[in-house]
This record gives sequence, structure tokens and C-alpha cells, in this order.
Amino acid sequence: MNASEKEGVNDRGSSAGCNEVLYGVKAYKSYFIQGDYMVALGAGVTNRQSGQPGHIRTTIDQTALLNDVCLLEKGKKTALSAGVHTWKISGKNTPWLVQEGQFAYRVLPEYSRKAFVACETRPANWVLHNKTNAGKKNLPDSVKILRLWIDHGQAPVDDTYGYTVYTGKGTPSARLPFRVLRNDSLVQAVQSADKKLLQAVFYPGNNGLQAGGVSLTASEPCTVMIKTVAGKSVFTVTDACMNAALKKITLTYNGETIEVPMPQGEFCGRTVSYELP
Repeated sequence: MNASEKEGVNDRGSSAGCNEVLYGVKAYKSYFIQGDYMVALGAGVTNRQSGQPGHIRTTIDQTALLNDVCLLEKGKKTALSAGVHTWKISGKNTPWLVQEGQFAYRVLPEYSRKAFVACETRPANWVLHNKTNAGKKNLPDSVKILRLWIDHGQAPVDDTYGYTVYTGKGTPSARLPFRVLRNDSLVQAVQSADKKLLQAVFYPGNNGLQAGGVSLTASEPCTVMIKTVAGKSVFTVTDACMNAALKKITLTYNGETIEVPMPQGEFCGRTVSYELP
């Protein structure tokens, strides 16, 4: 699907039929919430128009620069000055980037090669951003911005990325409270360190998930969450494709088969929860 060909979008162009993938870039992306941590995974990042100038980037965040920014590594904070900085990726020692009183960010080194941080002041064009700003007074001429991104280069083929954002209070734990079980164009999955929460995205053609003491397959592309509550496994399943003809999704979890009926009609695509007896 080329989203720029849809009605009501602000970048609609004349590329009908020319680009099966928006802007020639294809990627498989998923996001998971593990307590105070958001985990973002990407796989299959490919630029099909690599002759075009510029690099393909995955934006981690672009937000207001409100407070001091530092790198947190082994309990030690190192302040960042204004400008663009290379974010060191070095295995388990990859540092957190922290904006005091705001969020903390960490690149997952297993899936990311190059990352950058920019602490900068940029001129503001408020009317260009939003015409309703016309006539407003006392708007600042410039704004301070914090930008973080992963750089895939100009011609990535099946590249990956991974990062996490800590949204809780204080500093993030030295040891991540989750682990990535898989990150490719067939399955993306994350499991909490205590193994009480498993989240997975199954793409078309997937061959199931076999990792972390878990064996899980799905008969159709879907998202699956398995949460242990009071010793019982609660399954939450979503047919993200919203296939109106789909009546059920069959899961096989550690050898046990579970059939989950899919909502029909106007409820197509709604999340379904099922508790394993």
C-alpha cells in the first residue's frame, strides 16, 4: 500500500502505481510496553530508491530541550554540550541518554549500528508549522530541540534497529528488565525478565517463535500478548490486518492448542482476551 495515494493525506502526490512501498523505504516496526519501558524494534529496513541522496533514519525522539542532557554509563553522568554527538554503541556498556526530569533513552546494540544525538537551537517559523499561529504575539524566534536518531546509511538492505525509552521516575535500572527474543521480518518479540509478560508480532509467512523457553505459533498474522496473572496465562490477541473473513486464530503455546474466535462485523479487528484454564 502506498499511503500517499490515500484520500485526506497531506503528502498526496502523483506517484500512483510507481511505488508499492511508501517513498521506496520498507521496514517492519513494532512497539512494546514493558512497565515503565517502551521497546521499539525494527527489521527489514530497506531503501529501494538508494540512488536518492540522503540517509535513511529511524527517529527515536524529537522533543523540546527543556533541561540538561547527559550520558549515563555505569552510574556516572557525563554532560552533553550543544551540537551533534555520536552516541557510542558498545554492547552492554552502551550508555543511557537522559534529559533531566524527562525521558531516558538507550539504543539496543544487538540491532543498531550508528546513532546520534543533537542538542540544538533552531529558528522557529510558527505560521509555516501551523497557519493558526498567524497573528499570535510573543512567540519565540527560536526553540531548543533534542533530537535522537539511528542512521541506516543511504542504501540499507534488511537492516535492523532497536531502542528503549524509560518513562518512569528517577534513573533507569542498570540491567534492562526485559529481553528481545527475536527481531526480524517474520517475528518480533519481547519478554520481561521475570518471564511473566510475553509480547509478539507475527508477520505473514512467519515460522513461529522458539526462544526464551517459549514455543509459540500463530495460524495468521497477528499480535499476541501472554501475561501471567495469579498463576494463570491470559492471552490477548489482535488481528491487526482486520481480515473480515477471518473467523479464528489458532495459537500453539508450549504444546497446547488454543483457538481464539475473532470478532466479526463492525467489531472486526477488536482485541480478544482469553484465559487458559
